[in-house]
Amino acid sequence: HYVGWESICGKEMDKVMKVLKAEPQKDTPASVPVPKSVANTWKTLLFSEKFSHLKFKCQDGTVFHAHKCVLAAASPYFSAAFEGPWGEQHADGLWETSNSAGVMEAILSFMYIGTVAPDLMEQQPVDMLALASEYSLPCLRELCEASCARSLSVNNVKIVLQLAHLHSSLPLKRSCFDFVKK
Repeated sequence: HYVGWESICGKEMDKVMKVLKAEPQKDTPASVPVPKSVANTWKTLLFSEKFSHLKFKCQDGTVFHAHKCVLAAASPYFSAAFEGPWGEQHADGLWETSNSAGVMEAILSFMYIGTVAPDLMEQQPVDMLALASEYSLPCLRELCEASCARSLSVNNVKIVLQLAHLHSSLPLKRSCFDFVKK
């Protein structure tokens, strides 16, 4: 199925090139750096118990506090989870998760401040990719895919290829195929 992969990749690359060559839209505001005061505000909220609505309890007992509005704004998954019949499942604010504390710390850090500590990313990129996909965090997903690609080895290429297939990650599949070819 490698030939089919190349044709899919070519079509996707054509779409990317069209976007890159497109003229900027007039009603789209220009990017500006985030002022330090704003970044510090979000850092203050990260893991803060003050005004938090949720407590993520990890498999090892570690608890992280979070705010519904931040999670819902960052992730369609959480937005849906807090609405309708699903919103009542965690009415007590406790969200038990089978994820490790390191993975949850990284995911929440990304949703609040847009960054993940490099050591957290490198420790569990496979678990992070799965959660970034589940929570619909495309930018984090790309970072995880790149981390998985950098960590490819003879011992893990099969697992990473299965993960790429499971999460429909064409770039990660390409990296696996290239690694095997070499």
